[in-house]
Amino acid sequence: MSLVDPASRWWNRDANRRGAAYTCWTVAVLLALVGMWSTMAAGVSPLPMWFGVASAVLPIPLLLGGMFLIGFASAHRDGLDPRYLVVPLASYFIANGTGALLGGYQSEHGLEGGHAVFAVFLAGGIAAIAVSGLLRRHSRARASLRELVGRSGVVTTGVVTRARGSLLNHRPATRVTVKFTDTRGRDRWATDTIAGTVHTGEKLRVHYAPDAPDATDATDRKATAVLSRRRR
Repeated sequence: MSLVDPASRWWNRDANRRGAAYTCWTVAVLLALVGMWSTMAAGVSPLPMWFGVASAVLPIPLLLGGMFLIGFASAHRDGLDPRYLVVPLASYFIANGTGALLGGYQSEHGLEGGHAVFAVFLAGGIAAIAVSGLLRRHSRARASLRELVGRSGVVTTGVVTRARGSLLNHRPATRVTVKFTDTRGRDRWATDTIAGTVHTGEKLRVHYAPDAPDATDATDRKATAVLSRRRR
């Protein structure tokens, strides 16, 4: 018991945790960049050998520490953004690749065949960040579409033809397939995840966009039918 709200303490504030996480990631990436450059720039780098050793050991704990901090800061939100895992690791590989290529280029021996792997690190890190950004954009577009369908789509009732239990955020959920009849009298099927336990044969409420079944994009077809429990 305490006279002070634990949430008011500086180490419990989400903004401070996020700031600490970003600091850990920034330091890790800079260490990886400079350390790899120092290691590969033989005869050129003025940095001591111990710095190269430290820069090879410290970035990983800093990256992991930042991930834990951002995880705690996101505990009260809908969930952890996957980019908080992808971008720091990808940036670490980019830093390693960039530092190694620059150091090798400036070294006494120049770039050799063995440096090709570092070019892969650099290209792979950039590709990972680009792909994560595209996936994030697509996820937001799909969420907006589901919100629109749930708000203004046609409402009907469907019957569960398949139900498979699972966990969603450590709580029971059911992945269901529902059969319903659209406004043209055609049978349609939609799949969604419902909180709680749902059984085959149970009736659910369906919000759908009438033209969605004819869409060519599979992800859009899934987003244009929203299932929920019927109000009693």
